[in-house]
Amino acid sequence: MRLLVTVFALLTASCLPLQAAPRPDARAMTCDQVRSLIHERGAAVITTGRYTYKRFVAHRGFCLYSERIGHEWISTSDTAECRLRICIEPLRFKRHRR
Repeated sequence: MRLLVTVFALLTASCLPLQAAPRPDARAMTCDQVRSLIHERGAAVITTGRYTYKRFVAHRGFCLYSERIGHEWISTSDTAECRLRICIEPLRFKRHRR
């Protein structure tokens, strides 16, 4: 009977949804704290507004091969212009034949 209860408990626990860690919110952090977080993780998805978030990176090594580094300024608790790195897809212009 004990084995049956243990198996049932394990099966029940494995079916429960995993709790995701809350996404860091730049509005509640200083610019230095946000930069440190990105530096520690290499890349991080951070909340930037009530309904917005973005992925920031420490360097180009965290971008896709076709992407390059760009910069974005976000608001943090201590400044309205915290400059961070993002990965951006380069603009590609198609040539039209005449």
